[in-house]
Amino acid sequence: MNDERRQGPDYWIKLLPIFNLFAWGLFILSLVLTHIAQPEMDTGIVRYHGIEIRDYWLLDMVYWVQISLLGMIMVLFGNIVIAKTRSRRKCDQQYLNQWLLLVLTLFTAFMVFIFAR
Repeated sequence: MNDERRQGPDYWIKLLPIFNLFAWGLFILSLVLTHIAQPEMDTGIVRYHGIEIRDYWLLDMVYWVQISLLGMIMVLFGNIVIAKTRSRRKCDQQYLNQWLLLVLTLFTAFMVFIFAR
């Protein structure tokens, strides 16, 4: 007689990698949007040739950067809650990349909220 009651990971645990990939995709999107929104770099060659550059942040793009960062934070908190509530054993996966992405996202959000005014 088999006393093994475990039936494998449930639906929510199977969705965690998909949510994780979605969060990393949002992070890359927010980095691209931040690169587009930031002021252009003033270098010596630009000054020499007298090329006009933008020295201000594009506020419409900054808005979308903030929205993507806040969406990513919500997805990551949801992932962390699901992982903590659905994992019952010590040997279950820890999903350290979620914590790394959360730290990177909070740092990026802090920098964007400070510098993009």
